[in-house]
Amino acid sequence: MSPAEGAASAPTTADATPLPLDVLATAVALGSAVGLTHVAVVYVRRHLLGTFTFQSRDVLWMAPLGYTLVLLVPGLVGAADTEPLPDVLGEGVPSVGPSPEKVDTRSGDHAASVSLSDSCWCWCS
Repeated sequence: MSPAEGAASAPTTADATPLPLDVLATAVALGSAVGLTHVAVVYVRRHLLGTFTFQSRDVLWMAPLGYTLVLLVPGLVGAADTEPLPDVLGEGVPSVGPSPEKVDTRSGDHAASVSLSDSCWCWCS
């Protein structure tokens, strides 16, 4: 197999939709990075170049926080446009039992008669 064939058959993540937490984490990371860059520019101008910067010492915490809060707005809009979070309570998880088409509705207690190993034999083997 040539390297070109291997690269062509590799799965791509270009069509994968990000989760809302991924979008929010990216917004927070970018906001923090831009804020820390602002702090670095102010530090270089004030301490290394000796110029007056018209900014207080509070720029150390206000710039990262401010930029993060500003970038959270488009982050929230982007997170609202993504797929919903996986259901952690199990309500949206497919059931482990037999499908409704294969359930014998004549017996009243059909759920108790199906074990986990009977219903997932195709996934485990």
